[in-house]
Amino acid sequence: YPLELDAWGLLQKHILDDYLNHE
Repeated sequence: YPLELDAWGLLQKHILDDYLNHE
């Protein structure tokens, strides 16, 4: 699988987790 896609997915998860944590 494309490493870039995986990295982007991990980045989005990190952002989402951070957003939910602040909520």
